[in-house]
Amino acid sequence: MYALQYEIGMADGVANGSLGPATKMGLSSAAANVTQGSTDSTKYFVHLFQAALVFNDYSTGAYDGVFSSAMTTKVKAFQTFTLLSLSGRADFPTWASLLVSTGDPERSAKACDCITTITADRAATLKSLGYTTIGRYLTNTPNIPDATDKNIKPGELAVIKSAGMRVFPIFQEGGTGVEFFNASNGRNAARRAHVAAKSYGFAEDTVIYFAVDFDALEDEVYSNVVPHFQGIAAALKEIGSNYLVGVYGARNTCRIVSDAELADYSFVSGMSTGYSGNLGFSLPKNWAFDQIKEYMVGTGVGAINIDKDVMSGIDPAQVPPASSLSVNYEVFAYIDSLQQAAVDWLATGAAEPAGTTASMLVINYLRAGDDKYVINPLWTIIAGSVSAKFTTYVESSKKIARIKSMIEPSTLASAGNSRLYGLEHFGAAASAVVYNGVPTVTSAIVNLGDLGGWAGDLIQTQADFTKFGAGYNAEGFSKVFIGAFEESYPDNHFPWSDLLQDIDALLLGNKIRLSPTASFASLFRAYFGTGSTAGWRTRYSAFKALRFGSNYEKAIQIAGAPLVQTSDGTFNAARTAVLAAEGTVFGGVSDPDKAGLARGFILNLDGRVAAQ
Repeated sequence: MYALQYEIGMADGVANGSLGPATKMGLSSAAANVTQGSTDSTKYFVHLFQAALVFNDYSTGAYDGVFSSAMTTKVKAFQTFTLLSLSGRADFPTWASLLVSTGDPERSAKACDCITTITADRAATLKSLGYTTIGRYLTNTPNIPDATDKNIKPGELAVIKSAGMRVFPIFQEGGTGVEFFNASNGRNAARRAHVAAKSYGFAEDTVIYFAVDFDALEDEVYSNVVPHFQGIAAALKEIGSNYLVGVYGARNTCRIVSDAELADYSFVSGMSTGYSGNLGFSLPKNWAFDQIKEYMVGTGVGAINIDKDVMSGIDPAQVPPASSLSVNYEVFAYIDSLQQAAVDWLATGAAEPAGTTASMLVINYLRAGDDKYVINPLWTIIAGSVSAKFTTYVESSKKIARIKSMIEPSTLASAGNSRLYGLEHFGAAASAVVYNGVPTVTSAIVNLGDLGGWAGDLIQTQADFTKFGAGYNAEGFSKVFIGAFEESYPDNHFPWSDLLQDIDALLLGNKIRLSPTASFASLFRAYFGTGSTAGWRTRYSAFKALRFGSNYEKAIQIAGAPLVQTSDGTFNAARTAVLAAEGTVFGGVSDPDKAGLARGFILNLDGRVAAQ
């Protein structure tokens, strides 16, 4: 840049290495706009143009100050890549794109992104300026003070669709410093992004751009950002997500993450011209959007502050999806397909254990999504074996793609903050109930059906109490930790998702236990639907009544049984194995503390019943 300013004729005290108005004027001059046939003599603009092309990975061959036909071909290739007019010469927009990450910020663009809700008036403003595509945020940042209310609002996607525009989703919760980036946070980001995108109804091939919104030095990209995106990839695979991964960040950040095959597309923060990751690095080959200018457009109710994004077209973005209330439709269809597959399988005369029904096969198939519920011998004791032949039939003959999760329906109304519901843990707990049944309240005992669900998780809560219960009494520990959101206490073994899945598994598993030939698919659809009588709406009270009854002291006695009961040798052995896996033993907690853990569990449950 200094060399160009020297050639333009700037005084030493004026030249500053930045692409300001005076430099723009100089680069727009006839002298700087070299073209095919130009040759350097007193000025070195061709040499400098050749150098700029080389720095952007467009080598022109000999560095000789001669603008050849081969050089014209390279210039047009660069202009094509960066969506510039194919002039084949060194016009100002081409100089700008070669020199700074924004390029010419005044050039036209078809995409933008913003933190502001798109209303009909704002959409009209954007349409009038030629914008066709809008980037919007999936979520707000949870659990911290966040003045930026940036997530997609109810009805907003319909407004964008009515305006004939497309949308691409962005995920950013924090991400403004290196401390935000690690494999664990990446996994959490993937889950939250997946759930949010599903709750809005985004199609499976949607690209979600995960933000790296700081000037990441190259060693920080390798040490923190890459593991973060490895966590994203791992979590999306685990939950069976088909969303594609994009990365938002400086050029070098995008390049490194993409070269590691952790991002399919790049959304470049080009307007951050001072970022080290934008200095001396070329535009990544997989760039989909290049953010070049922040500015206010429109007036009155149509005014909106946006970032202008040049759009390459390799990610066409999405037609805004319809209402999200039927967001789990594909899961319902999936369960229906499994139910029919199970019926068809049994109709072939398949050799399954006596009494096996289609619904039992479906529940066990859900459980088999996680190998630990199949290969761990403890689970065979708790819930019986999984039919490997039926699994092969589903996947090879019926070619039904496995779905591992859905959106928890109770969170659908919370725009951008819906949560994931895992089908594998639910299936495992439900299979245990079907296999063993539900003991009566009057008996005050627990069985292996309980151990596969709530009782097993309560036993693990005992282990958690020995590990990080300092500062809590046992009752208080259960009230705080049981059912807490996963991100609040990452090492908690009885989080919110497990609690819900244990509850639903007992309620639905019991229905199949009592009526083995009933259609699990029909029960599942009725329970998890959005109707006013859907089972999940009263899950807490139904669970409390079925498993613990209405008597407070009896409920505490039943809740404490998993921790103290010794009458069932098989249960005792299974409990010992669960505790040993967590590094503790049956006597690791005193009986009064076990009673406190049980009492806290019931009080926790009562609070949820009251708030239902």
